[in-house]
Amino acid sequence: MSISRQPLVHFALLGAAIFGVAAARDRIRAHHAARGVDPHVIVVRPELARALRTEAARRNGSAATPEIERAAVRAFVDEEILYREAIALGLDRGDPIVRRRLVQEMETILRGLDARSGPDDRELAAWVSAHRERYVQPARVAFRHVFVSRERSGRDGLARATALFAALDGSEIARGAGLGDPFVVSADVPMESEREIAAAFGPAVAAAAMRAASGRWLAPVESPSGWHVVFVRDRMESRVPAVAEVRSRAAEDFRVDRGDQAFAASLARLRARYRVQ
Repeated sequence: MSISRQPLVHFALLGAAIFGVAAARDRIRAHHAARGVDPHVIVVRPELARALRTEAARRNGSAATPEIERAAVRAFVDEEILYREAIALGLDRGDPIVRRRLVQEMETILRGLDARSGPDDRELAAWVSAHRERYVQPARVAFRHVFVSRERSGRDGLARATALFAALDGSEIARGAGLGDPFVVSADVPMESEREIAAAFGPAVAAAAMRAASGRWLAPVESPSGWHVVFVRDRMESRVPAVAEVRSRAAEDFRVDRGDQAFAASLARLRARYRVQ
């Protein structure tokens, strides 16, 4: 009589799995024993029971009855049992999502509670002074532009823009109203930085506007869409704001930086406890 190999393979795999589970449980029991903790004892302290009762009441929208509280505690205990069994089986090591989550939790711990506390006024002022480049407000200009479309004018675009400039040169800003072709951005541009202007008009127009003196029309400047005759009406020079103006942003930067430093120092101490082969 022949015997199928499939059941034998199945039982062999099952035996190996059972052996692996037993070995994993032995390891975690030894770990808890070394710490003087029984892995099969689950402690539900009064404060935890109160928190479970409060959460159950919130979910039910009414005061938690004794039956609801007992059910909440049972659910917590079942969850804790399944969690401990999963750790015993090493499931936390085999799942990349769980692994990443645990790593993130450790990073949060290593960054420390102090990293989330705000700096006092003296620390904040010193921080802003030492990191001026982060908070400096760039120069800005406000201007009007008359646009000549490349699509509408073709080869005559530059000549048309030059003629407009000749007609406007020496005149007031109001003379440019209603002239030229429609553009995606308003003809009157409020105070904006060079980077903001470049995003809408291209780097050449932005650079020309930032260099220009106020109160005069500039010769046509080419952009990806055509040509622009620009009148700079006002400007604001670059400056470092007062601490009060950037308090919220600077305080958050301070906390993040301190957290980064705490994490780097803690990780360095942990690395010293490991050997890589």
